[in-house]
Amino acid sequence: MTCDDPHKPSCEKNMPRWLRELDTVLVPDKRCTMIDHASELCTGQRQGRAAMSCGGDSGGPQIRKIAGRWELIGATSRDGDDLNVRKDGSGICGTNPKSGPGLGIWTDVTHYKPWIIKTITKHDPEAAAELTAM
Repeated sequence: MTCDDPHKPSCEKNMPRWLRELDTVLVPDKRCTMIDHASELCTGQRQGRAAMSCGGDSGGPQIRKIAGRWELIGATSRDGDDLNVRKDGSGICGTNPKSGPGLGIWTDVTHYKPWIIKTITKHDPEAAAELTAM
C-alpha cells in the first residue's frame, strides 16, 4: 500500500493498480522493537528511504536470492520500530515516527518449514517429495 490509512477517501482513490516491489535487506534484530528472535525477521529498506510495508500488505512475500535461486524467507507481519504508535493501534505503515527509514517485522517462514511441509503433505501426499527437496 502507499497510504497510512486505507480508509481515507484520498487513499482509496490513489491505491496502486499494480503489484509493487520494495528492495529490502535483513538488519540486526536489535534494531526492531518487540521482535521474537526465533521466528521473526527485522527488515530495513535498502536505499534508506522512508518506505516499508503498510496495512493491507500483511502476508505478502519477502524473497531472497540464495545460490542463484529466489526463495521465500518471510511474510509481512508488522511495523518494527514505532512502539508507541503500534500500542494504540494507529500505526499502519512501517515508517518511523519522524518519517525516516522504517523497519518492518516479517514472519520467518523458514522457521515454520517443518509445519508447512507436514500440513501440506497431509492434504497432498504427492507434494511431499517436492517440498522436502526445497
